[in-house]
Amino acid sequence: MKLYGSLNRFFNKKSLAYINIVLSKDIKDIYSLFNKVFGRDPDLETLIKAIKDLEGGYGVEKIEKEFKALDNLKRKEDDLKVIKNKNYMLDLRNKITYGIEDNSWAKFKVPAILISTNTYCSRFKATSNHLKKLDINYELEIGILPNQIRDYIIESNGVLYGQINYNNVRLTASFVSHINALKNIYKKFESEIYFVMEDDIRLFPEPYLIGLENIFKNYEWDILQIESYYKDNEMNDDFLYSAGVICRRWERRIDIGAGGYFIKRKFIKKIIDYLFEETEKGLKINLEKTYLQTYGIAADSFLYMYGNTLKSTFPLAQQSLDSASEIGYPDEHTRKRLIAEVSTYNKWLQNYNYKIII
Repeated sequence: MKLYGSLNRFFNKKSLAYINIVLSKDIKDIYSLFNKVFGRDPDLETLIKAIKDLEGGYGVEKIEKEFKALDNLKRKEDDLKVIKNKNYMLDLRNKITYGIEDNSWAKFKVPAILISTNTYCSRFKATSNHLKKLDINYELEIGILPNQIRDYIIESNGVLYGQINYNNVRLTASFVSHINALKNIYKKFESEIYFVMEDDIRLFPEPYLIGLENIFKNYEWDILQIESYYKDNEMNDDFLYSAGVICRRWERRIDIGAGGYFIKRKFIKKIIDYLFEETEKGLKINLEKTYLQTYGIAADSFLYMYGNTLKSTFPLAQQSLDSASEIGYPDEHTRKRLIAEVSTYNKWLQNYNYKIII
């Protein structure tokens, strides 16, 4: 009765019978939609606005879109509060990095390589300790810096190809580092599959539980992306994984990042044969050839577009963003990545018993 009294005042003192008969279906629809989106009943102000919108000609679908937009805004505000909480982020990252006891990475004995430009920094040391806890032995690849790019590419090359607003020399240096790492691990180890990581990577301790062996044995792929980068694909991937779909086709718009991926030997050979050219100074990368395969020079876009790429629907890898990126991303991009990092870690906490770090 209190609700109907409030509605009566808002709708020009119309009779309770009018509200009960005419608006009853609208109210039920709004309650149903609101519970569907938010998991609770609407507050009075939202209910009044939604009823007025329905009476003004809005369809139920449009009202639902407005509710979802409100929900997204609230989630974004909540996410921003979390990533600004420095103590929370420190505790969360420490737990994910060091709070590991049992794990199943030893079941996947493939050659691993870790790319880093600075083995003395705290980022590399934390990642190295993390990988030791996971029983992952890696080959170290010293990545190149922008001022070293010329040593690895043919003389006629520029260092920026593709979209002007996308490229920068740090991305080019990262790309060259990945290609060098692939060439070197291909020469040093004979294996069907290799594991490539960057020096800020964090890994979920139980890949066997999630189904990685099944992907290795029963799916056709050249390269398997396993990391979460943006939160954009999370809900869709959660649904797919809950339905038994453990991997899907890579999607350029939302599947970004080369922090962690598995790659087949035959695909590395294809990359080497395509990109490298013999010169008077030895084998050099022809960067112009990347322009034929991608919209800019970057490890992820080239590798994933050049090959048959699958993406795991459960994120097995996540880049730890506790130190500034050497790439130099815009603030909004960094915020989106931080939100995704927290989301991935929370998913891991739900599925692995991390020990408390004091």
